[in-house]
Amino acid sequence: MYDAIEELGEDGDAIFEGIQLSISDKYKRNFKNVYFDCTNYYFEIDKPTEILKPGPSKEERSNPILGLGLLLDGNSIPLDYQLYPGNESEKPILRNILKDMKEKNGIKGKVIRIADKGLNCGDNIADAYMHNDGYIFSQTVKGASDEIKRWVLNSDGYIETKDSDGNIVYKIKSFVDKHAEINITINGKKTKHEIIQKQIVFWSRDFAQKSALEREKALEKLNKVLKTESQTNKAKYGFVGKYVNEDIIDDEGEIVDAIRLKMINREKVDLDSKLDGYYMLVTSETNEPSEHIIDAYRTLWEIE
Repeated sequence: MYDAIEELGEDGDAIFEGIQLSISDKYKRNFKNVYFDCTNYYFEIDKPTEILKPGPSKEERSNPILGLGLLLDGNSIPLDYQLYPGNESEKPILRNILKDMKEKNGIKGKVIRIADKGLNCGDNIADAYMHNDGYIFSQTVKGASDEIKRWVLNSDGYIETKDSDGNIVYKIKSFVDKHAEINITINGKKTKHEIIQKQIVFWSRDFAQKSALEREKALEKLNKVLKTESQTNKAKYGFVGKYVNEDIIDDEGEIVDAIRLKMINREKVDLDSKLDGYYMLVTSETNEPSEHIIDAYRTLWEIE
């Protein structure tokens, strides 16, 4: 089996090109929307190699890892992929792989680039505009500015969907920001530029309940760990590590070099809980109905 994999790897590009030609011959490719995501794989080897490098592993392991960027067409059929060293950022891979994909397939029309918030950066947005493409990216709500959070939590403007008992199960609102700022890297320096983009926020009761349940389970586990560990290791605690406070106090409660007191910051927990269930998208397609943008983004899960 391993010998066969090696043979396939050596002729991988030719094999992949043959598969693509066969698919294109039998089916009409949909290039209007393309979906992109990255993942990585760890390798149980002693030393890093030219492409297997230590980096942020999805399994939170310290082994050398390999990154993989995958591109799907609008019918969720793979278009192209690219491997990259595990210590490199995934953000430029989107630009590289799209450039290769367009050249290979002779694509000259507009392509809507759809990806998660990990690929949402000024350089990727600028690249879409420069190539007359569009984009739909998710954006963090809990890590957003205070101004965005206030807009999200303000009940004005939401279109609500209710159940038979009159309880809200889903709501959505949007606005076109004519002065949205992005940071673009030019000659190694970050510069701010204004663009026009649509921001869409929606809330789901199911998503809110799921988020709250996951956090409380993780906090319960974290609370037990904090009582037994002598040292704080926030990286090991996962997404709830941000809630850990560590102070050094004496018996009178004054902060001194005496006893380490670790506790969960409930104020931070309460602030985050208000934003449970909210999801945000940003897009270049300002005239497209928000529901269409959400439906297009929801297809991204198929890349997993």
